[in-house]
Amino acid sequence: RSARAWNVDFHVRAPEHSSLVYVLSAGNRATANRLTDHVVAAWHDLIYLSIGAEALRFVSLFDDEAEVWREEDFRQAEILSTVAFWSRQDEFVRLLSKAA
Repeated sequence: RSARAWNVDFHVRAPEHSSLVYVLSAGNRATANRLTDHVVAAWHDLIYLSIGAEALRFVSLFDDEAEVWREEDFRQAEILSTVAFWSRQDEFVRLLSKAA
């Protein structure tokens, strides 16, 4: 939509469903805010990839070890993606491997 080229962090292929993953890791709130905005803009531009027979799941993986994230960051990301947390790695692995 914006004609911008996006570099997603990971493309995870699983038997049931494939996912695109952005990792959000920041050291301060200002960077966290900019990163959230960047990732949401990317998901918005790439939304066409989440539709159809070979639709991709969008996952925003937050590195929640640093306390720089606000609830509004998570809410903003979850509008267009599934939110996952680094501290819950088992849940993240299950998310990537299960069907939508």
